[in-house]
Amino acid sequence: MRPVGGGGTDFQIIFEYVHKHMQDKLPASIIILTDGFAPFPQEKLAMGIPVLWLINNNEVDPPWGKVARITV
Repeated sequence: MRPVGGGGTDFQIIFEYVHKHMQDKLPASIIILTDGFAPFPQEKLAMGIPVLWLINNNEVDPPWGKVARITV
């Protein structure tokens, strides 16, 4: 059985966490594994950190960052 999402995904909280708790040592990159069915935050929230969206479908195209697809 394949996992099924239940909604409620919030990508913005990831970037808010980095901004609030990691200012003195920003990550080299951020990798987000998702189906992509959620509102995408503005690119400026990434503060120049490279972002890779690992998407499990061919339906969603993030508006910014790099994309890799994991499909079966």
